[in-house]
Amino acid sequence: MIIVANAGGRAIKRRKLSRAIQSKGQSPNRQKHACATLPERKAFVLSPAKHRVTQMFICNHPNTRIHCGIQKQEQNHGDLYLVLPQRPHRLTERICWPGAISLEECQRSQPQQPKFLRRAARSSPRNPSSPPCIGSWIPWVGAAFQFGKAPLEFIEQARSKHGPVFTVFALGKRFTFVTEEEGAEAFFKSKDLNFEQAVQQAVENAVSVPAEAFYQNHGTLYSMMKGKMGPSNLHMFTGTLCRELHEHMGHLGTKGAGDLNDLVRHVMYPAVVNTLFGKGICPTSQSELKEFEEHFQKYDEDFEYASQMPECFLRNWSKSKKWLLKLFEKVVSDAERTNPSETTSKTLLQHLLDNLQGKHLAPSYGLLMLWASQANAVPIAFWTLVFILSYPSIYEKVMEDLTSVFGKAGKDKIEVSEEDLKNLPFIKWCTLEAIRLRSPGAITKKVINPIRIQNFTVPAGDMLMLSPYWLHRNPKYFPDPEMFKPDRWKEANLEKNAFLDSFVAFGGGKHQCPGRWFAIMEIQLFVVLFLYKYEFVLLDAVPKESPLHLVGTQQPLAPFRVQYKCRA
Repeated sequence: MIIVANAGGRAIKRRKLSRAIQSKGQSPNRQKHACATLPERKAFVLSPAKHRVTQMFICNHPNTRIHCGIQKQEQNHGDLYLVLPQRPHRLTERICWPGAISLEECQRSQPQQPKFLRRAARSSPRNPSSPPCIGSWIPWVGAAFQFGKAPLEFIEQARSKHGPVFTVFALGKRFTFVTEEEGAEAFFKSKDLNFEQAVQQAVENAVSVPAEAFYQNHGTLYSMMKGKMGPSNLHMFTGTLCRELHEHMGHLGTKGAGDLNDLVRHVMYPAVVNTLFGKGICPTSQSELKEFEEHFQKYDEDFEYASQMPECFLRNWSKSKKWLLKLFEKVVSDAERTNPSETTSKTLLQHLLDNLQGKHLAPSYGLLMLWASQANAVPIAFWTLVFILSYPSIYEKVMEDLTSVFGKAGKDKIEVSEEDLKNLPFIKWCTLEAIRLRSPGAITKKVINPIRIQNFTVPAGDMLMLSPYWLHRNPKYFPDPEMFKPDRWKEANLEKNAFLDSFVAFGGGKHQCPGRWFAIMEIQLFVVLFLYKYEFVLLDAVPKESPLHLVGTQQPLAPFRVQYKCRA
């Protein structure tokens, strides 16, 4: 086995690696030059600056030569060569060999079996000014296995061990996390960070939009959506969405039982899609609608993983993606054929078609818009209902407010206007409190120039990850942070579209979610109609949030079954 260390942090190439073997007892400045011919061996390239293995290769040429200082130790199971830089003290305890924490101790150590297969996650700055770095001995993969297994738990452990700022090396990338409010302002305002570069590859992997087209269209489409879905235009959606929700709630019948998450999906998927994209994108038959829901649910579940790795590793996800893209080819064709000249009559999809450069990409952008409109709103609607139904005093307050606006609950098919929603602020507070408690584990930007965060310098090339999940659990801004307390939102100036300080679920600065006000409205409207029509019996305890996802709203870890029936 060979351990290769390159003092400059650069990968040592397979081809000729010639230089002197440091003779024992001689100073580095006066070493004699010699060459070593090594048999076929595996070799690990270890960067002392990063304190982790960065590359592995096979010395498969009979005349392969290794350079830098070398120390040789005879082993019963074969020769061990430690190839060290000119300054071996920089390696210190990072030599990954049992009993060898320095060059001198390695020389004195007894033969032992290597433990490279043992999990060896490490955390150390690559230079004194960088955040602590968590990696692994596995090249390129780094800490991906531990991190991907349960990202929120991983972040919690890392925060406890390393503090609020730390770096994770995984899948060949460095992700630097900021989990407290210090650094949030720089994240949203610094010109040394770039949002588009952070998400471009994810968009390409998820919906097959190439980089050039993404950069060409992003600014125009963002501005269009921000304008069309802003507070002043919500009235254009409220009536249509109310009718769609009534229609699809009717499919639930007058009574029944099931997982509340499934019930929410059955109603919100087709209702919201028909509102934003026009009637007809969702199949009308129940069997076809079920197929649509299954494909979209699979696409949504693995979206986070698919955005970071090749599609070939996720066959079922890829199948659902292709099914949805094929559906959008037909939808786009219909939208183009029926595209009206009057702006007020256009659907959001038709506005997208008017602004998109590269019409062949319309199905891909349609799928991206579908995911953005459903992926977070549906689970937040679920969590809002869960919290309301689980707190009797809050449920009672909600029902009193509904009665005061619409009369005795149970009236069939109430018409809810934008003005009615303004008269129900407590339900809006419940929605925002659910968003606070189930916010994404991270939102991201790419560091294009080194940036100072707290006492650390985050280098260019890192992905800077701000964590709403942890920022929203800061007792300085949110007393009793783990408690569901809608009344805390009294302090927010929602009439002027202002949130509470340190609430960053929708991002900040010029890259806030363009559909945030529509999302809040659709959830509030759904909760109003659902609670006004049905009464519930809870069959399960409130589920914990799943630790499996870093991006997007946290999903429930277990089912939450309910019995429901129409109010008398």
